[in-house]
Amino acid sequence: MTRIATISLLLLLSLKLSAQEVRDFGLWGTVSYGAKISDDFDFSIAQEVRMAQNATAASVIFTNVAVDYRLSRAFEIGLNYRFLLNDQERGVYGHKHRVMLDLQIREKHRQWTFAYRARAQSEIRTRNYSNEFGFAPTADFRNTVKTVCQLNRRFEVYASVDLRVLWNDPRTPDYRGIDRFRYRLGTDILLAREQSIGIFIQHQREINIPRPEVEFMIGLEYKFGSRRQLMES
Repeated sequence: MTRIATISLLLLLSLKLSAQEVRDFGLWGTVSYGAKISDDFDFSIAQEVRMAQNATAASVIFTNVAVDYRLSRAFEIGLNYRFLLNDQERGVYGHKHRVMLDLQIREKHRQWTFAYRARAQSEIRTRNYSNEFGFAPTADFRNTVKTVCQLNRRFEVYASVDLRVLWNDPRTPDYRGIDRFRYRLGTDILLAREQSIGIFIQHQREINIPRPEVEFMIGLEYKFGSRRQLMES
């Protein structure tokens, strides 16, 4: 628990806000399926749509495929592939391909769970993006701290903070460092043996850039499949 608290404090202290903000409201919707491959391996696939511009336009649509391996009760590693469609202008979507490697640490104390996830991710931009940099990849490092309280067998509430660090982007070669953070509050409800729904509110802020975007959004999630993944993602 001490390790998770220390990481949380470091993330909060590292935030730096910027001026000239661009504000928006969004709505996110996700459907995901999880399967237990073995005692140690899990598989999941998710489809998500993110509405922006005051929830009037689909700004991001993606499919995510993941495999997770449990090293122990406390440690887990995961490999993800995500195909994204990003809105460039009305009706024109740019294609992105992203690979993510996760390391997650969990500590459980009675009804409380404290988790930290380190994620290294890299992506390339292909169709409908400028050819100026070719397929030059970007690289980011994300840190997520999450606290979960399980109220009973069917309900849990959680809070999380996510901090993204830009490591490499040929489009902004002069900057490396923190460029975005997210706060999230949510709840998950187990509907049946293999189904759950979730709802959350989120505040997202870009920082250390000239015109940072500040977004407030509501998210809706429906999960089915492996019970082990329904209340843990």
